[in-house]
Amino acid sequence: MATEKSGSGDRIVLIDALRGFALFGILLSHFQHWYVVGPLPDDIIKKDYGAFSAATDTLVRYFVSNKFYVLFSFIFGLSFYLQTVSFKKYGGSLDLYFVRRAFFLFVIGTIHYSLWLGDILAVYALLMLPLLFIRRFNDKWMVITALILIFNVPGIALVTAQSLRTHAEVSQAVGATINPLASGMYEAVAHGGITDCIRYNLHFIHTRVQFQVYSGSLFMILGFFTLGMLTVRKKWLLRVGELKGKFTLIIVACILTVVGLQYWYYSLSDVATGPGIKSLQFLLAAIISVAAVIMNIAIVAALMFNKYTQKFTVLLADLGRMALTNYLIQTCLGMLLFYHFGAGIFGRTTPGQNLLIATGIFVFQLFFSRFWFRYFNYGLVEWLLRAGTLWHFKDLRKTKNTV
Repeated sequence: MATEKSGSGDRIVLIDALRGFALFGILLSHFQHWYVVGPLPDDIIKKDYGAFSAATDTLVRYFVSNKFYVLFSFIFGLSFYLQTVSFKKYGGSLDLYFVRRAFFLFVIGTIHYSLWLGDILAVYALLMLPLLFIRRFNDKWMVITALILIFNVPGIALVTAQSLRTHAEVSQAVGATINPLASGMYEAVAHGGITDCIRYNLHFIHTRVQFQVYSGSLFMILGFFTLGMLTVRKKWLLRVGELKGKFTLIIVACILTVVGLQYWYYSLSDVATGPGIKSLQFLLAAIISVAAVIMNIAIVAALMFNKYTQKFTVLLADLGRMALTNYLIQTCLGMLLFYHFGAGIFGRTTPGQNLLIATGIFVFQLFFSRFWFRYFNYGLVEWLLRAGTLWHFKDLRKTKNTV
């Protein structure tokens, strides 16, 4: 089944399950290096942590890093378009609803970023504003817009427009080769308090903005937003069941594409940098990202249409229904586990062990979400964001008749 009835109305289970699956990938990506996404010293990142960590590092680099944020961006576009349909029943201006939603999401994201450098919510909130215009495009112009942004044409233009010096500086900072930034991140996490982390994160804003622009990340996120909207408009996901017998073939083809092109991408890092090399990396990253999104959709769809794993996708869907709440819970748990002001186990565990911890947290969140929806209609943060959007509170707790 593609849809089911829930406390909050008709939901497309595949979309919710995809959102839950994306959260798992994001959790793995963040936990690998002790929930630190900023630069760390080379002696921490390049240290030999043993065969298991080496194997998991390869797995994460090829199938997790930067793969699940594009999936999450794609799903955000799906959800955005579904909300444009849902909000119409309340009357009033759709644009006003989304401006309010973007504002409150930006507030949540800004608070989150001040605590943790890896926040993506503030970026998503800002990019909701151009979506208000893109959603009005016809199919042809939506396809063109998605292709231009996903294939990073603006990023390529920036690289070829004499922005190489700025881009190199930003890349070095994020790659932990600028010692002050790397040592500052290390000191904040390993020895500092929460105020030290906040101070560092606020100091890092300028570099973070530069990276989002010059790496092309900003454009690709908006491109996958657009692709997600187009997917819902054309009702492509509702036809996934037609490919039921071809999921394995699709997954294998995408794996080969991702591995092959990712290897080529990494090999280019050993070549002298220049506009041509960087542009080629942008194009490879775009193809890899699209293949990864298709692969992950096929994986979740295969699980959903298999009678032995169908119940697991229901758990994934519950996790995805309160994705915003679970995303913020992941940050709380990650910081409390690894940072000095919490348990402070940063550096005491290996990257491989961190992924095992992340898997345990994922399992906990699966069952916690299932338990939550026995008594509540929405995730807590989703409920607050919905209230800010619609300007009134809906029932958070289920009535006795619906429990």
